[in-house]
Amino acid sequence: MHAQDRIEVRAIESDAELIAFGECHGSLVGDNGRDVGECGVLAPAEAHHRTAVIDDQEACKAARRTGSVKVRRTLGCCAMRSVRVC
Repeated sequence: MHAQDRIEVRAIESDAELIAFGECHGSLVGDNGRDVGECGVLAPAEAHHRTAVIDDQEACKAARRTGSVKVRRTLGCCAMRSVRVC
């Protein structure tokens, strides 16, 4: 199984996803608009109790501080793939 077989791209649609997105946006996104994409990953992961895979360090720290979603950094995914853990 390849990593792309486990990645799903979808829109934020449910109320739980929208609420999680709003909370993430309020705590993470500044005036510069950075990290909106990370909120789009973190929100559905939180709403559906999944693991979010993100590359942004600040978004990762923020998610871990709240404890509401399990987070993996993309570098960690590369390391796991190199030893065939996933």
